[in-house]
Amino acid sequence: MKARSLFFAALAMVMAACVPTEGPNDVAPEFKVSGVKDNTISVGADKKNVTVSVTSNLSWSVECAAGWVTIDPKSYTAKEDKTSETVKVKVSVSANEVEEPREAELVFVAEGVDPVKVTLKQAAKEHEYKTITVFDLTEYAPVSDYSIEAPGLGGSVSFTVQANGDWTVEAPEWAVVTPASFTYTDNDLAEVTVAFGANLVEAREGEIRFKGNFEADLVVPVSQAVVPTIGLTLGTVEPKSIGFTTNPSDEEFLYMVMCESKSYFDQFESDEELLAAEVEWLQDLASRNSMSLKDVVDKLAYYGSGEGVIEAWYDSDYVLYAYGITYEGEIITKLEKIAVHTPLYDFKFAGTAIWHDVAMGEMFGTGQRDLPCDVYTVEGLDGHYFFRSPYNYANLCGWFVNATPEEFFPEKDAYTKDVYIEIDCTDPSAVVYEMQEIGLNVNDEYGWMSVGSTYGQYNYTGTLENNVISFASGYLLVIFPDEVNDDGSVGGLYGIDLAKYGNFTITIDTDATESVYPKDPEGTGTTMAKAYSKPVVPVVANQFTRERITKRTILK
Repeated sequence: MKARSLFFAALAMVMAACVPTEGPNDVAPEFKVSGVKDNTISVGADKKNVTVSVTSNLSWSVECAAGWVTIDPKSYTAKEDKTSETVKVKVSVSANEVEEPREAELVFVAEGVDPVKVTLKQAAKEHEYKTITVFDLTEYAPVSDYSIEAPGLGGSVSFTVQANGDWTVEAPEWAVVTPASFTYTDNDLAEVTVAFGANLVEAREGEIRFKGNFEADLVVPVSQAVVPTIGLTLGTVEPKSIGFTTNPSDEEFLYMVMCESKSYFDQFESDEELLAAEVEWLQDLASRNSMSLKDVVDKLAYYGSGEGVIEAWYDSDYVLYAYGITYEGEIITKLEKIAVHTPLYDFKFAGTAIWHDVAMGEMFGTGQRDLPCDVYTVEGLDGHYFFRSPYNYANLCGWFVNATPEEFFPEKDAYTKDVYIEIDCTDPSAVVYEMQEIGLNVNDEYGWMSVGSTYGQYNYTGTLENNVISFASGYLLVIFPDEVNDDGSVGGLYGIDLAKYGNFTITIDTDATESVYPKDPEGTGTTMAKAYSKPVVPVVANQFTRERITKRTILK
């Protein structure tokens, strides 16, 4: 019994030692999360770092299931002496890329105490407005209700588009947009060009749509008028006049009606090149006459339907043409053109004549020469004489050409034309020799020459007395239409001083009954080149020193 009693006494002593008692060295558990309000952390949509303080004498850890939250450090080991320590915990929140708010929960856990739960709230990404607009770089402001009205003839329009996103273009096939797409970078401006071809069918409308991830597409209404027409038609064609009528599709627009020699017209490779030359000519007219282009166009252009007559020369090839134009010199129609050949007069043989040449002989240093030729009249044109060109192949032989007529005949077409030179003797005291071709080309560099006593501001007249036409004073004027001047212009105008070189006369024999025009021989041909491949210096009167000749030198 004694031994048993000792065992139980020892057991009682052991059990007493395990009973927890709070003595003076025991430490109460501490676990506190600070730096948050109402256990909530609120941040904006941007990337953010938040610091939370954990004060504890216990080992602890923190967890968060959200992948957009990182924590450093995520745990802590208590000190051996159980003293409290404050740890700064960095909570890193990535940017919210969606336009909805989101939440996550941070759970701080320590053994023996209740966990601390902190709610993390992040705001939604602000809505980014994607916009696109036409932008005025001058005013530096968006343009509302922008639209394009293209002319019927076509052309291009450029404007600036501002967008903070990528875009592509949808447009009618008749409106070509460049560029057709745009990739947004730091630069939100793009210059856009819309090109139009000529519209020959009917007026049309559509829209150019700039599409992308925008609040709304940019829609640019576009329309194009139809190319206006002048309705040029040929009227009555006489030996020295060409009639025409016009019936424009728009009675209000201005248009020009012109007539030029076919040879002039043929030097242009395209209608566009000719029209460019037309505008240049109008600008030159304005400059030389100290006028505005508007005043020149206003003076020369037509509008509305009507009819007209243009002076011409008989037995000649022309092109009658018309085009619409604005006061600013902009061509607004296609070129309308008609080939025309003027008829020859019904000539009546009236005798022969001796043509005393002064012009060609003195211009080329070959000396003056009397050239026989035929004379004709026309019923209804009393006082007008028509001289079949004295510069025929036979008369040139032994003068300009070192060959016989038979030898020269096969090559005559390169040097001579069968033309009729008209001289108006209606007023015998004031005979008019209008500038006109004489049917002679002794040098291809100069072209088919024209002679006369009347041209532009120059007006020298002769007399008719006892069947002798005489020009004794003033100048006989000569034009080389193809001569290239030092300044690049084409055409040379020269004068023969008749007071110095003698009278230019034509002696008419009305009693002659037989033609002196050479009959075509059976030519044998000659290999000689043109006699004057390098012409001598012409005789030039001082006041005629190199005056520019425009394309409207001669209408013949």
